[in-house]
Amino acid sequence: MTFGTTSLIQAVCTATLAAVTCGASADTIELTNGDVLTGTVIEQTDQGVTLDHAILGKITLQAGRIASVKISDAKQPAAETKTPDADAKRSEASGTAPDPKATEQAALEAAAEDRSFWQRFREDWDSKLTLGLNGSTGPTDRQNYRVKFKTGFEDGRDRISFDTSWYYATADGNQSQNQFQANLTKDWLQKDEPWFFFVKGQYKFDNNRSWENRTSAFGGGGYTLTKTEDVEVNTRLGFGGTYEYGSVNDFTPEALFGGSVVKWHVSERAAIAGQTLYYPSLEDTANFRIESSLEWTYKLDMADGLSLKLGVENEYDSATPNETGNNDVRYYGAVVLSF
Repeated sequence: MTFGTTSLIQAVCTATLAAVTCGASADTIELTNGDVLTGTVIEQTDQGVTLDHAILGKITLQAGRIASVKISDAKQPAAETKTPDADAKRSEASGTAPDPKATEQAALEAAAEDRSFWQRFREDWDSKLTLGLNGSTGPTDRQNYRVKFKTGFEDGRDRISFDTSWYYATADGNQSQNQFQANLTKDWLQKDEPWFFFVKGQYKFDNNRSWENRTSAFGGGGYTLTKTEDVEVNTRLGFGGTYEYGSVNDFTPEALFGGSVVKWHVSERAAIAGQTLYYPSLEDTANFRIESSLEWTYKLDMADGLSLKLGVENEYDSATPNETGNNDVRYYGAVVLSF
């Protein structure tokens, strides 16, 4: 919730006038950190209290955040209720007088934590849906489809990135390619420090590979080389393994080395992102995998979040039989919807 300067002044004046006219008839809620909120209690249950605040409007505070609730004399004489451990919680709070700004911030944080999962996802997560289609006619009729969903979240303590993609192609009406992939990465950030810890998981299905299904998991540490409003570059080092199953069942312990340009805003509308991850086998260093990607995105309509994307992806696998090729290259153009 964000207030402009004019709106905030008007809201404060409204709250002050309400306090003067209502006097002792206002209800009071004391939070466990010592802050005090004044307004009209609309509902009070074992789970929490709903308060109509002059500035913040209707907010719901969880019971664990409340030290005591005092209903006005006009509504319920001497009706001050306390949570069972109110005294213990208040003993931990500061003895100084409540700061109005701190009180407002505490209320905003409490209201934010009471949001539903869907509200948090819409407001806090950065999500993108990519749709691509191309084809050709002639001696061979070809159709290629690409669908990708990517979402991410970062709050200074945690960073989560998840994406899933599906590639499907036909030649003369027959399936020639069917690939599905899902990736999940969780980073534990360190306050005011460039290094972090991470875990990374991946699942991949490919009908043109001997293994058909592949699952990987890694954990380790990372370091942010640079992070500004326009540029962010990270590096990672970790260990884990890959299990391939289908017609072939095999587990390979691997290391992970790599770096990624998370973002590079080359202009107001254009941005570049990419990464290269190197997975050497810990059993035989002659065997390794390299995953690389590079994407260029251009915002077509900055208000509606519509963009054009051009990209290329490649996976090199040294253990792939030569007759099928060691490289799996995909290049594409697509439309992106950000939300």
